[in-house]
Amino acid sequence: MAELYERFVALYPYPHERIRHGAPRAELNRRYLEHLYEGKNRGTTPIVVALDPTLLGTIENNVSLRTSTPVQNITADTVERYAHDLITDQHHYLDQVGVEVAAHEAFRQLNESAYLQTYRRLMENGELGEDDIGMPLKAEYPFELTAGIINEKVKATDIDSAAELLIMDLPLRDVSGVFAYLPFGGWNDCPDTESQLAFTHYWYQKYGAIPGLLDGHDTLEFYVERPVTDPNEAKQLAVEQFAFCSDAPTQVFDSFETLATAIHHSKQLYFWWD
Repeated sequence: MAELYERFVALYPYPHERIRHGAPRAELNRRYLEHLYEGKNRGTTPIVVALDPTLLGTIENNVSLRTSTPVQNITADTVERYAHDLITDQHHYLDQVGVEVAAHEAFRQLNESAYLQTYRRLMENGELGEDDIGMPLKAEYPFELTAGIINEKVKATDIDSAAELLIMDLPLRDVSGVFAYLPFGGWNDCPDTESQLAFTHYWYQKYGAIPGLLDGHDTLEFYVERPVTDPNEAKQLAVEQFAFCSDAPTQVFDSFETLATAIHHSKQLYFWWD
């Protein structure tokens, strides 16, 4: 894992903190929030990265494809130019169509049937019927990054193969650009970087949702500064999350109803791709 870490920080030469294996889960949660609030003064955005070979390989492949740079020739400058070009293109697009339209268009491209049959009706009517969602919304959920729970339980015998947790301070005031620096998507049903940027802009504008954790290549969590308190808005966000990650309500939360319940008052948005 030492070589993996060295390669990653060579591509991302930014201030970061390494979280020791076996550290109490509260340590990661506390340190992430401290980085977040300190970063607002420094003009940086932190993200917890659970580094493993698959994540680094996916990032390198995405950068390589877009920049036509062989993986072995990718440097920190390559990654920074890649991110800058993506962010610039995204802002030009948002200036033309607006944040909401961009997110809705990304939604429609990812899951047109959900957009046409459920989401538009919800937006137009303001609510869903009994057949769409039946579970009452309740219970505030505390903020707790799943990687902290996993890291806390790492056994001494498994340390060499366990993902390393880094809290990395990216040089971004606009938190929406995180995935331009860490392009992990574009495989199977995981949205590509452009779609991730569109949704992140939209959710940050509406809820203060900040990308907080990238766990390997398949798990993503947002920290939500302004949790959803309106039941119908929680349902709307649940449909948006379903478009962004269809595995979440079917495999992680068991159902759309459970997902909507989890969103209500929650300081986290959780995504997992099979």
